[in-house]
Amino acid sequence: MSLTTLANISAVLTERVKRDLKAAAGSNGILSKTEQAKAPDYVKKAADEFRKANPNSRVTVSAMETAIAKKALDLIGEVNQPSGNGKKTLTQAEATEAARRDASLGFTVLEAFQVVSGKGGLNEDDIAKKHVNTGFDADTVFKTFKTEQEAMNYRDPKGRQVAWLVRSTDELLKNTYVSGRNDLWAQRFEVDKLSGALTVTHEH
Repeated sequence: MSLTTLANISAVLTERVKRDLKAAAGSNGILSKTEQAKAPDYVKKAADEFRKANPNSRVTVSAMETAIAKKALDLIGEVNQPSGNGKKTLTQAEATEAARRDASLGFTVLEAFQVVSGKGGLNEDDIAKKHVNTGFDADTVFKTFKTEQEAMNYRDPKGRQVAWLVRSTDELLKNTYVSGRNDLWAQRFEVDKLSGALTVTHEH
């Protein structure tokens, strides 16, 4: 089955919206007009619509999450195949059409598609390699492996030190990695598929 199911697209969209709203509203869960002005365009538009429809209500983060999720699903419904197997998935052409129809929220849908399909601008493996493969001398060689066991068992035929990298999981919103030297792991970290941010989780 295609990875670009509506469920996967929705999961990435939900996480993206939560992050954007949290960054805009801070910890109190309320989006003020000042905070709204600094938010992404799709959040601004949704907040304006909410304020117009609910003039006496506070613009809460939870209300915005619900409103934006509905708008996104409605937009996807406009461009998605109406029936058959294709109804449960989103194609690149459909995601691109969503971005064409709505330059703010639609572009966010397209970004979610790119993350899920792996066709976005970020390359998490390259980010991980750059993090690990830096500052080595001539007596050290960098290699990637499929498993930690394979990495730890490897011996360089020229007797050099081996700095290695293994991608341990490929998840919907992040990839996790292990890096090490020779027969020891040194660091475990993850790379966020939405932002490209790298976070070290364990070291020794």
